[in-house]
Amino acid sequence: MLGNRRIRRDPPPLSDLARSADDVPESTYKFFRGDGYIMTFSMRLIGIFIIVVSLLTGCDFRLRGSFSLPSAISSLYIQVPANFGSRLLADKLVTLLESNGVIVASNKKAANATLVLESESFDKRTLSVDSVSGKEREHELAYTVAYRVLATDGTELLPRQTVNLARDYLFDESAVLGTSQEESVLYREMRQDAALQIIQGLAAWSLQ
Repeated sequence: MLGNRRIRRDPPPLSDLARSADDVPESTYKFFRGDGYIMTFSMRLIGIFIIVVSLLTGCDFRLRGSFSLPSAISSLYIQVPANFGSRLLADKLVTLLESNGVIVASNKKAANATLVLESESFDKRTLSVDSVSGKEREHELAYTVAYRVLATDGTELLPRQTVNLARDYLFDESAVLGTSQEESVLYREMRQDAALQIIQGLAAWSLQ
């Protein structure tokens, strides 16, 4: 007897899903609107969406870190003065330069040119105060680094350039330790951003 037997229906082909609800037979429409099927189909779409976004994000990251640098600096020595605050900027520059095919030399004689990191400076100022207590509420951190490029004979290839960056944050007088740590993180981020801007400056120089 077929009257009591449950007939198993196979899912409709994906081509059916591309049609509008009005063009799909009512029985089929009800079937693929069921919880089990719609969840499977939705997860497939979500998976595709995540993959596409990941690929686009990865491409954007590579584009931001890839530059066409001049042949005059195919090998480069980075000169850091003794009074320079940190090696972080120089280390980040080494990573970016090497990823763009530049040989970072260990001494001036082995390089085509020298990237001189002349100075870096920091500043902090109050942006706002509490209108009731008069206490500081918001601070701004500023970071400036100056650099230039010299030929092996000392001739100036790229005149003095500066990179200026700033970050603001909320100041909490009751959490001085946390505020100090936040400042350290922001300064680190600015040094990393400055390294990227220096590479961008070198790439722009090659187009002049």
